[in-house]
Amino acid sequence: LLTGLTPRISHVRHGKLRIEATDRFNAVKPVITDHLISATGYKIDLRKLGFVSDTLRAQITQVNHTPVLSAHFETSLSGLYIVGPASLHSFGPLVRFVHGARYSARRLVPHIAGSLARGRAPVAAPQADPAIG
Repeated sequence: LLTGLTPRISHVRHGKLRIEATDRFNAVKPVITDHLISATGYKIDLRKLGFVSDTLRAQITQVNHTPVLSAHFETSLSGLYIVGPASLHSFGPLVRFVHGARYSARRLVPHIAGSLARGRAPVAAPQADPAIG
C-alpha cells in the first residue's frame, strides 16, 4: 500500500505494470506491480487521470467523461476495471464510500478470478514509449 503518490506515466512490460509516480516533494518513485488501485478525488473525470494514455482513454466508453461499466465494474476495454468513486455513475452513490467496497468486491473479484482461470489476458499493452524504457 502506497499513499501520497501521484502516478505520472504507466506502461506494461513483460506482464507487469510499471508506473512512475511522484511524491509530495516531486521525487520520482518507480513502482512495478501486477495491479494498481488509484484514488482520483470526488469529481470524476477520466481526462484527469494523466497516467492513462489518451489512446487507452479513448477506448473506454464514457458519458460526461465518466466510465460506463458492466455489472462487474469492467470498462468497455476488456480486462480494465474501475471501482470506487469513479464507478458512481454506473452503480450509484454507495460505491463512493468504504461501505460500498463489499458490494464492489463481491461483483468484481469472482469475475476477475474467472477471467484469469480461463486464461484471459489483462488489458493489452499499448506500444511502450521508448523514452520511458
